[in-house]
Amino acid sequence: MMLDEKCLREMKLLKMDQFTERKHGKQSWNYDDLNKLANVDELAAILNVPKTWIYERTRQGQKAIPFIRLGAYVRFQPAEVIKFFQNKEDGVS
Repeated sequence: MMLDEKCLREMKLLKMDQFTERKHGKQSWNYDDLNKLANVDELAAILNVPKTWIYERTRQGQKAIPFIRLGAYVRFQPAEVIKFFQNKEDGVS
């Protein structure tokens, strides 16, 4: 699912500058990267949380964090994860 223009505008309005040009080791993230599938390390860098936090939510299932399972691998759509947590803050489930 691609990040639509409305969501992109909302992210910019919310001043989510932590997701733009953020350096994490050798990784640099920008808005375009939010549409690509990310692994646990990459998502942890984008959200600025420990990997254990991501793994814990993944074990709790889709109600705790949206993810895609590819066999033994777990991948995330960063834009969808961000939108998911924004909706939880707004009281939308």
